[in-house]
Amino acid sequence: MMIYLDYCATTPMSSSAQSIYTTIASKYYGNASSLHDLGYEAAEIITVSKQTIADRLGLDSTGLYFTGSASEANFLTLTSLAFAYLDKGNHLITSKCEHPSVLSTFTYLEQHGFSVTYLPVNNFGQVTLPTLIDAIQPNTTLVSISHGQSELGTLQPIEEIGSFLSRYGILFHSDCVQTVGKLSVPTTHLASLTFSAHKLYGPKGIAAAYICPGVKWVPFLPGSHHQNGFRHGTLDVPSIASFAGAVDEAIAMKEKQLSLYRQLQQTFLNHLDTSVIVEGHPTERLPNHLGLRIKGLEGQYVLLEANRAGFAISTGTACTSGHQEAPSSLLAIGRTVQEAHEFFRVSFGRDTTVKAVEQFTQFLHSLIERHKSMRQKVGT
Repeated sequence: MMIYLDYCATTPMSSSAQSIYTTIASKYYGNASSLHDLGYEAAEIITVSKQTIADRLGLDSTGLYFTGSASEANFLTLTSLAFAYLDKGNHLITSKCEHPSVLSTFTYLEQHGFSVTYLPVNNFGQVTLPTLIDAIQPNTTLVSISHGQSELGTLQPIEEIGSFLSRYGILFHSDCVQTVGKLSVPTTHLASLTFSAHKLYGPKGIAAAYICPGVKWVPFLPGSHHQNGFRHGTLDVPSIASFAGAVDEAIAMKEKQLSLYRQLQQTFLNHLDTSVIVEGHPTERLPNHLGLRIKGLEGQYVLLEANRAGFAISTGTACTSGHQEAPSSLLAIGRTVQEAHEFFRVSFGRDTTVKAVEQFTQFLHSLIERHKSMRQKVGT
C-alpha cells in the first residue's frame, strides 16, 4: 500500500465529511433558490453551514461566498476588489512567491489597465515590511500576500503587514489555503481571504472567498442573483455542508494535529541525510510541510523513484507540477534553474505515522547512496 506524503496537494475526505455529504445529497436535494419547502430546507442548510464556518474561523458569515476552487476564489476576489477601487488608484502589489492562480490574476489585471509591483523576497521566501513599504505608491489600493507558501512552506508575517496597510487604508488579501484548519489565521487586518475544503479533509470542487462586510466589491460577471452577484451558478448544498463539517472538525482537532505535525517534521529532520537541503524558513513555516532538494538529482526523478518505492510526494504546488517549468518560488529566492528543478515536497496529514516518515528518510538515504555509487562508476 502506498504511503501518502502529499497532503499539501489534497487530503482524503474524512468519514464525517463523507457522511454529511451523502446525507445532504440524498435528503436535501432542493435548489436553494427555489421557493418551495425543499428549496427552503436547502437554503437553511447553507445558512447554517456559513455560520459554522464563520464561527470557527472568527469571521462574519455575511462576507462568505462559495466557489468551485480556491483558484477561482482568488481570481474573483482580487478582480472584484481591484475594479471596485479603481477610482482610487490602479496600483496593486503582490509577491513573486504567490500561488499561480494569484499571479495569473495579476497578469490579467495588468492587461486591463492596472500596474502591478511583484515584490522580491528574502532567501527564506519571506516578504519584508521595508520592501513592501518601498513599493507603496499614492495610488496603491490592494496588496495580496499568501499566509503559507505552498512550495517553500514559508509563513508570511501577514499580521505585521496587515497592521501597517490598515493604517493607510490599503486593502489586504491573503490566500490562506495552506493554513486554514492547521494554524490560527490572523484575520484582523485582512480585507479578504480564500481557503479550500479539499485541503482540510472536505470535498473537492468547493472553496470559499471571504470579503469583510463593508469592503466594497463589484461582481466580475454581472447579472447573477446568486450570492449577491459574487458568482453565477446554483449552490452545491451537499459540498457546502460537508465543507462546514470539515472546517468544524479541523478546528476541533487543530492543536492535537499541530503537535503531531511538529513531531513528524522534527523526526524527518532528525533522520535526514546531510546532503538533503531544506528550503524555506527554518522556523516560520508550515508545520506539516518540508520543501527539499538533493544536489544533482532532479525533483521529478526523486518523485518517480519514490513512487516506485511506494511513496507519494510532489515536486511543488499541484497546480503546476504537471509542467516542466522550474518552481517560481525557488527562482525568487535566488536558486538557479538547475537547483529549482531539484526541488521536491513532502507533506504530512492526520494518518501519517512516525514509522512512515522514518521509512521515507531511509528511502532518500538509499537513493542518495545509489546516486553516489553510479557517479563513482561513471567517474572511473
